[in-house]
Amino acid sequence: PDEPDDCSKLTPAAPAHEELPPEKPKGRPQLPRLLTHPVAWGIYTAHFGHNWGYYMLLTWMPLYLNSLGSDLKDLGFLATLPYVGSWVGSNVSGFVADRALQRGCSLTHVRKAATTVCMLGAAAGLVAIIASGVTDVWTVTLILTVVMAAAGCNQAGFWANIIDSAPRQAGVMLGISNTLGTIPGIAGNMLTGWILEWSGGSWTVVFLVAVVLQCSCWAVYMLLANAQPLF
Repeated sequence: PDEPDDCSKLTPAAPAHEELPPEKPKGRPQLPRLLTHPVAWGIYTAHFGHNWGYYMLLTWMPLYLNSLGSDLKDLGFLATLPYVGSWVGSNVSGFVADRALQRGCSLTHVRKAATTVCMLGAAAGLVAIIASGVTDVWTVTLILTVVMAAAGCNQAGFWANIIDSAPRQAGVMLGISNTLGTIPGIAGNMLTGWILEWSGGSWTVVFLVAVVLQCSCWAVYMLLANAQPLF
């Protein structure tokens, strides 16, 4: 008889028929619960606080660097580093979160740890700029790169927490969260402009508002959120 294929020695034979588990119904949107549940509001609050700082930097960073006496054209590649930092933070945090889960860490603890790095890490960087009074554009840009890298960890934190908490309603929950999280992109930018006009161009006040909001929203998230499937 012919010799069996070598692959058959390594791979067990597949069953003739493999039954797939029945598909679970998606269910109707649970808007009342999604709008009132404490866990959901923990996520929404973190999304709001994170986006306040993130949109503020995304929109006003070029003007801030110009206020330090630099021209973005002269900075060249250095001016892109904060945005590269955000990309690095997003990807590295996902890898680290996966490794932590493989080692048996609690999903809730992983989400809260990533959110802590995201929000408190970004706030700490802004506090460092305020407290040090640094005006050297190279030093400030490097600190802002760390800030944006920390902010990028939201992908493994409250952002992924939406799928954890609402595996069957993730689209609806994300729509609510993203709607609330977009408010800083509108109201936050308007308020930043008013603060700069009222304070005579004080970036300290602008950064302090972002720090207070991020720390407050982080505390709410830590108190309310978990990664248990609820919706």
